[in-house]
Amino acid sequence: MTWSAQWIWLDQVDRRPYNQTVIARKTFELSTVAAASLAITADSQYRLFINGQWVEDGPCRSWPQHYQYDVLDVTTLLRPGRNVIAVVAIHFGIATFHRIPQEAGLLAQLTVDTADGQTFTIATDESWKVHESPAHLRDAARMCIQREQSEWYDARLALNGAFELAFDDGEWAAARAYYPAHGGPWHDLHPRDVPFLTREPMYPRCVRETTLVHGPVQSVTFDVKRLCYPEDRSANTVPMAGALATVLVSEQVRTVKASLLPPLDGALYCNGQPVAEGMLALQAGENLLTLIVHEAYGHAVYTLTLGFDEWHDFTQRNPCAAGDANPWPGSAPSRPCHR
Repeated sequence: MTWSAQWIWLDQVDRRPYNQTVIARKTFELSTVAAASLAITADSQYRLFINGQWVEDGPCRSWPQHYQYDVLDVTTLLRPGRNVIAVVAIHFGIATFHRIPQEAGLLAQLTVDTADGQTFTIATDESWKVHESPAHLRDAARMCIQREQSEWYDARLALNGAFELAFDDGEWAAARAYYPAHGGPWHDLHPRDVPFLTREPMYPRCVRETTLVHGPVQSVTFDVKRLCYPEDRSANTVPMAGALATVLVSEQVRTVKASLLPPLDGALYCNGQPVAEGMLALQAGENLLTLIVHEAYGHAVYTLTLGFDEWHDFTQRNPCAAGDANPWPGSAPSRPCHR
């Protein structure tokens, strides 16, 4: 394939943003459409819409040294006159067990053959409009080291209609082109070598058993590796050690169940005392809750979640800076050691 497209993103200093979601748009005119194909890829993920219709999610897994793109037949989605391509692109900013993000980037190239034998190319460049999605929460938790961040979406903040032709993107910023298609940290570009998912609906044949599950009513998740190694964006195992703390203010004496996942023996302390079987013995007024993290290899506590079975008549504050919006200060030694 002959590429004219360039890798684009927001014009920003941080080329490896953590969990950033960007919407990119391009409107264009066509006379007729005899055939059309779109080649597209992204670091780390894309969701493609044409004229408001969802087309595909991708790309498939591939190494940065042999990066892959998708080729889609989009003939039936285009029409004579004005058209719009809209892409929701996400850069994880941290490695998973199936992707190794390099830099934030989106690459797309539409090739259209008209009825009179002409060929038009619409490619990502600085004529595209881009805007960070305000509805996607960036500081979202990860379920585990193997996966990317959970998708937290606040529909109240959504840019409604952003995938439609009628949407006004006049105030959006122009994209910045960072590399030609074969430039940057992605090499050996070639079409995907595995089939697309079919998205065929599969229905259960019967229900064997049901169980009622009660989850925590309040939880907080810590990305411990980001705390101990903020510059390490890999998914490699590392030794980790550190501490997190908060002050819980309770209106009354009570015992509250807290769950720590993964469970760490002796890692949770309430008012200086080890928490036995997850039961927090809270006094009326202020209670210091401390979480000690120590892991020789760093997979078990890569992501740590603390959940509470009840969360009423509580207030919470930062024990080091009462006015800080973050109630959980953390500390990590500069050289985490093995136990």
